Amino acid sequence: LSDYWIYSTEVTNSQYALCIAQEWCSRPSPDDNPEFDAFPALQRPVVGVSYEQARSYCQFMGGDLPTEAQWEKAARGTDGRPYPWGKAEPTCDLANFANCLKHTDDVLRREHGQSSYGVLNLAGNVYEWVADWYGLYSDAAQTDPGGPVTGEARIAKGGSWLDRPDDVRSANRGANATDYCEHKVGFRCASSAPP
Repeated sequence: LSDYWIYSTEVTNSQYALCIAQEWCSRPSPDDNPEFDAFPALQRPVVGVSYEQARSYCQFMGGDLPTEAQWEKAARGTDGRPYPWGKAEPTCDLANFANCLKHTDDVLRREHGQSSYGVLNLAGNVYEWVADWYGLYSDAAQTDPGGPVTGEARIAKGGSWLDRPDDVRSANRGANATDYCEHKVGFRCASSAPP
């Protein structure tokens, strides 16, 4: 992969609210993010946003959603670890999964679960949209690999606060329609230049 920057945390409600205030971003789904208006300052990840809403925010910030390869490198490091912190099975100290808290958590928590690059919450808390369409990987060696050029669903990575240990593995991938919104799907951004 070429050099890139990735947010160390998921985008929060308060960060996303600033984009709405600039009339660039649209509001999250109120059914999937009821705390957005009630507690806008919470440093929990914004949820209830579609792929297009997530991508729009990242473009507003001068970047884009990470590719699946960028996201996985941030999570797995150069040694292909199964979880961001290594090989140890997840615990509630390392990741917010399996209803540890029964809701999303502050994006700055769980330092013990960070990746070798210092990126937090790549396992659990919320699934994260990535730029690629869902599909098969190419067998050929590639520089800056991307997914298929078209598709019916976009990839979400990382598992959520509701998911089992297998679902928060770095290699796990989910697929959702681009207009899909849910209370356990958020995002982070990446760029080729410092944010």
